Amino acid sequence: METRLSDNPDAQWRQNLSVFEAGACPGWQRLANDLHAALLDRWNARLPRGALVLKTDLFEEALSTDPPWRAIESRGWRPVGMDIGRPIAARARERLSTAAGEPPIAQADARRLAFQDECLDAIFSNSTLDHFRTDPEIDGALAEFHRVLKPGGRLLLTLDNPTNPIIGLRNALPRRLTDRLRLTRFFVGRTLRAREAEARLRQIGFDALEGGTLMHAPRALAIPLLRWARAAGLSRLEAALVRVCRSAEALGTLPTARWTGHFLWIEARKPS
Repeated sequence: METRLSDNPDAQWRQNLSVFEAGACPGWQRLANDLHAALLDRWNARLPRGALVLKTDLFEEALSTDPPWRAIESRGWRPVGMDIGRPIAARARERLSTAAGEPPIAQADARRLAFQDECLDAIFSNSTLDHFRTDPEIDGALAEFHRVLKPGGRLLLTLDNPTNPIIGLRNALPRRLTDRLRLTRFFVGRTLRAREAEARLRQIGFDALEGGTLMHAPRALAIPLLRWARAAGLSRLEAALVRVCRSAEALGTLPTARWTGHFLWIEARKPS
């Protein structure tokens, strides 16, 4: 998760990683990875094989099986990865390494990308921008994304959805209380609405193409049920619950989607 570098020494990131490992819900992680993979399918006819794709947040790669990195690889593209947390990047590199070698992963800040201008074909940035405190920090990251993308390059963002009642409640309450209620387990910063995000993308120089909502299953109910099924050894029930949660994405086609989706997604393109 991206936040201010000075606030997160390696020891803090290791602690964050331990907190997430202790509270992990494999069924929910499987759902999230499936939904991210479905989003990446949007690029199937838009990116050639061998396209270079940057993944800007590596918590899934550090903690779960079949993360978005694998989805990028399976589509014939070449992933490169970065995370501001050095222990997160190191764990992701360890989990993704194969007999062929280590994956190209670095500890880096999204506001200061160590890439040459116009060298990437696409960027998948999932929930990275949710962890900046200020608008200038968000704009700085978007400007960096624009700089390193080739003309015609694609950007796919996911962001917390502030019109979802749970997200709205989380943002309105004091941090100490949201931590106790387990609404937060890490720093959450500025939360953009869809129109705000699209306006910022256009201001930076992107064409904002399409957008929608993601993850409509009620996580406050789904995660305890998935954890209970796993603890009880009911693997078939756990798999069935994941399928039910996945089917809840049909809610994204309804007028109420802006309230049920936990995340927004936006696809943008750097003009040719």
